[in-house]
Amino acid sequence: MAKIEGVHIPPNETLLEQYLLEEEGRAVFYSLLKSVDPNIHGFDSKGNYLHWDGFITRARTFKANKEISYLVLKMKRSLTAHDRLVDEFGQPFLYTENGLMAKLHEISKMITFDHLNIATAQDKHRHLAKGVIMEEAISSAQLEGAVTTRKVAKQMLETGREPKNVSEQMIVNNWNLIQSTQEHKDDALSLELIF
Repeated sequence: MAKIEGVHIPPNETLLEQYLLEEEGRAVFYSLLKSVDPNIHGFDSKGNYLHWDGFITRARTFKANKEISYLVLKMKRSLTAHDRLVDEFGQPFLYTENGLMAKLHEISKMITFDHLNIATAQDKHRHLAKGVIMEEAISSAQLEGAVTTRKVAKQMLETGREPKNVSEQMIVNNWNLIQSTQEHKDDALSLELIF
């Protein structure tokens, strides 16, 4: 296996050809054909597709033959991959059902309230509205030039952490402005309210 400053290069099909030329290599190959399962060994615990670098660190079962195991995995994946879809540029792309199902499950969890302990429809509406308002505060600050990730900004607003820099302060200011607007939405418009 070739290395570039500690980086393992994925094996290519010539290694598979070399294995198949030798009797011992063929025995290993046929054994791996039976034991390597793309549905089990091709994904991490979160359902994310395992590329070479992930496979060699997670698939301890195949440690002795990781290169040929990965080639068998690739071969078996190609037998179960679907390729009838095209992207917006007309280029075909492959997907596997397990990978797609794992991603759909994550999306489903994100758009439902089942993972939250929210009892009433009013609480669900309030939670959803707060999330939308929070996103608005973050997005508008980013449009004004704030530089931070949504994840960090959201954690800051949810926990009430003090802003660490100007970008975070911009987000907090937008959040406070939106909250103030919500509090005074039924007040009569006056100069005191504006200033």
